[in-house]
Amino acid sequence: MISFEELKIISQTRLEDAKALLINGRYDGALYVCGYAVETALKSIVCKNLNLNGVVSSAHIPSTTQEFKIIELIKTHDLEGLLKLAPANLATEIKTTKLSEWSTVLKWNPEMRYAPIRGAAMQVESTDVVNSAESILQYLWTQI
Repeated sequence: MISFEELKIISQTRLEDAKALLINGRYDGALYVCGYAVETALKSIVCKNLNLNGVVSSAHIPSTTQEFKIIELIKTHDLEGLLKLAPANLATEIKTTKLSEWSTVLKWNPEMRYAPIRGAAMQVESTDVVNSAESILQYLWTQI
């Protein structure tokens, strides 16, 4: 199992990676990586909410029906779906105080890894998504 704290560190590191890519003009990569920073933070919060000791890793073989169900719940890249699994007050807080940032972050999806590279054409969008992700993550990290 991956602990909540380790997932928080992974999330923080992915945001740092995204910012480094952004600074170096690697806009497509910056946008792609920052989505995983948000996903990882949300998965940590969901596991904490479900009283798990962290996210089940691919090396862990579920031994109970409950473990199988939990794996299926968190085995997603759907940020909106993960937010629905978080405590209701967290989802409400994000959607009321950070709605603009949340809407911007939702531009991310894991299929971006297959998208043609747009380079400099992605500068504004990537900057917006990374900045919005950072704002949301600052709040999410306090919940882990």
